[in-house]
Amino acid sequence: KTETVKVNYTGQLLNGLVFDTSVKDTAKDAHLYSEGKSYSPLSVTLNEDYTEMDTVKGFSYCVSNMKKGEKGICIFYSPLGYEGSGSGDSIPGYSPLRFDIEMLGTDD
Repeated sequence: KTETVKVNYTGQLLNGLVFDTSVKDTAKDAHLYSEGKSYSPLSVTLNEDYTEMDTVKGFSYCVSNMKKGEKGICIFYSPLGYEGSGSGDSIPGYSPLRFDIEMLGTDD
């Protein structure tokens, strides 16, 4: 069984560097804003074993344990993130990640 939910999120390294967000004002504050990006809630598809997601495992696991209306901070180590490869120029290999997440509810 799968379920699709919508969340607002901000991802950052433990040193506070914001590397991604779905929130326009946060993107502007972090100097990440791009006019070509749509700043809107992210749709996340969850399944029973958290393996068929478009996001890293730690993020998906955190979202799967939240209820509509909840806000939470999720911190996880690199094997649940981008492991040794990192991602782009912003996330070095073996980086623990922090996500501030707001669960908006299911995709209807």
